[in-house]
Amino acid sequence: MNFCLINSNKDYFILLFIIIFVFIKSCNPLNTSDIEGYSPIYGASDNYIGSDACISCHKKIYTDYKKTAHYNTSKFLDSTNLKPGYLSKGQVFYGDSLWVHIDQKSDGIYQTAITHGKVAATHRIDMVIGSGRKGQTFFTWNDSSLYQLPLSYSVDYEKWINSPGYPSDKVIFNRSITSKCFECHASYTEHSFNSENKVVFDKNRMALTISCETCHGPASKHVQYYNENPLGKDNSLIINASKMTRNQSIDACAVCHSGNMKNKKSPFSFRTGDKLKDFFELSKDVTDIDSLDVHANQYGLLKASECFKKSEVIDCNSCHNVHQVESNKTEIFAKRCMNCHNETKINFCTAKGIETKQLIKNCINCHMPKKASNQITFVTNKEGVKEVLNDSVRTHLIKVYIEKYNEYKNN
Repeated sequence: MNFCLINSNKDYFILLFIIIFVFIKSCNPLNTSDIEGYSPIYGASDNYIGSDACISCHKKIYTDYKKTAHYNTSKFLDSTNLKPGYLSKGQVFYGDSLWVHIDQKSDGIYQTAITHGKVAATHRIDMVIGSGRKGQTFFTWNDSSLYQLPLSYSVDYEKWINSPGYPSDKVIFNRSITSKCFECHASYTEHSFNSENKVVFDKNRMALTISCETCHGPASKHVQYYNENPLGKDNSLIINASKMTRNQSIDACAVCHSGNMKNKKSPFSFRTGDKLKDFFELSKDVTDIDSLDVHANQYGLLKASECFKKSEVIDCNSCHNVHQVESNKTEIFAKRCMNCHNETKINFCTAKGIETKQLIKNCINCHMPKKASNQITFVTNKEGVKEVLNDSVRTHLIKVYIEKYNEYKNN
């Protein structure tokens, strides 16, 4: 057996320094960011390439994900985006002589305002926002600026309704769309301001949908590496969710699921793996439970739940497989609850009057019921009387809701 001999005192001290350094690192690997629940994720480039580039290596995941609400949350309008039946139900009244209806013309679908029997304004639907699972709203181009149209469609109410926040007695076509709107409905937009201080978009630099790159980071370098090295194994150029800490995972979802946060930095500057608090000011403290809206702040509601506070591992991915369509499949979510709450443990549901087989299929309706949102409301004019319609969302404040238990038991 051969050994390398140390030929000088200099070599000896260099070797000693290396041994001490390695020893210290191995005995004390934590740093401040690790203690807070964060560790750096390296490798994400600044260049988006689009989800279609993922299909050659991740065909099954790609195909399944394209069906989800996240992926379909924004698109340029084409013949497949508007859900069947929309055109046959297309008008909303704002008064006896003022209404908006849906027009299909040779070059597209329009929302047209009629007052006293004459056309007051008409604008084409150019962009669809929303997957259609709960509803959709619509944007129109004016040069390179975008504006929200007055009519949205509600799946829950099965009709066209006044867009959220719009008045019920007059028609509005001038609500401008900012880059902030796209931060939760797109992967990226290139934007600037014109001489009138209006936001203008580069139509060729808009990555619509919540794409693969929204969560995994811009992927051009990752794709380039595997194109050049088909048998390679270097995944440092893409973000792998399984490598993230709990806080990193939750923060990535909280960008869009934690209420109306103010940006500290420009939109789209947050990257998965970053700290949420470095990029946004949270709108509400998670202890202020009553003020958290079910539509907007699932992040705050989940963090206020006893399930979350008593666990060191629960995050959004514990219940949601974002690559699959799972909406309204209560049995899937109930099964995931049973990973912690099952008959072999003392924390199984003690509700009386409900059979175990029922609980196993659906514990969600009692512990995470649907609640009315106060942030997403639609004000309509029904025969001259204002009518307020609320969007409903399943709350993420996990607890016992006695009224829902009684309702469930009696049914």
